[in-house]
Amino acid sequence: MSDDISDNESDRPADISIPLLSSHSTKWQLAKEPPCPHVSLQFLKDKHGAVDIVPALTTYLATKVPGSRVTPSNYDLVDVYAKISRFLLSPQRLTDETQKDSVRATPFRHERKQVIPQHFDTALVHDYLEAKDIGLKGYRVARVRVIFRLPDWFHCDHTLAYIEWFRQIGEPNEPLRMSPVSYATREGRHHVAIVPIHSILRSCHLTPKFGRQRNATWTAENMCYGDFVLEDNT
Repeated sequence: MSDDISDNESDRPADISIPLLSSHSTKWQLAKEPPCPHVSLQFLKDKHGAVDIVPALTTYLATKVPGSRVTPSNYDLVDVYAKISRFLLSPQRLTDETQKDSVRATPFRHERKQVIPQHFDTALVHDYLEAKDIGLKGYRVARVRVIFRLPDWFHCDHTLAYIEWFRQIGEPNEPLRMSPVSYATREGRHHVAIVPIHSILRSCHLTPKFGRQRNATWTAENMCYGDFVLEDNT
């Protein structure tokens, strides 16, 4: 587990509105109908691991949705989506071909006597104004725990994501261009935030830093809290 984030990092706003960048060939697409409508915030805490979704949503509404007068509670119901998808230009910009990108946020479930594993994907999320459509500057890694829409009476038009931040991306190690990243915490808890999905640039893949020996205590649920490297293929 990483140490608490620095004061400068914790004071930075979690979301800054930015225009869609040129690499975004299409906007993020959602299912026409939410596969999990009318889900309580308490359910998301229990099943998605979104333990701080109520205070995070309260902060988001107070700072980003001034027209909202609703104070969220565990009993509020939201529409939950399994993933967002869109087509992106190739990172190297050598051709006009596009590739489909998806970010998933689904807990494990039982289906036809089988256990379907959880998928809480990591993504590059806009963090500050210097963000460009190429490279990692201006972005941070985050794990997406929930993708959801609020009821109309919240006066929030955006589809939102509940995320767990990682620390600022470190300098890449030459010659492999692999940048170190690790989970960010605040006062002993995950540093979380609510962001609109248009703040998400694309999915990203993290590789664990195994060291000389694999950690025998790692499971699919807890290994995400170790140290990782991120390949800069933007």
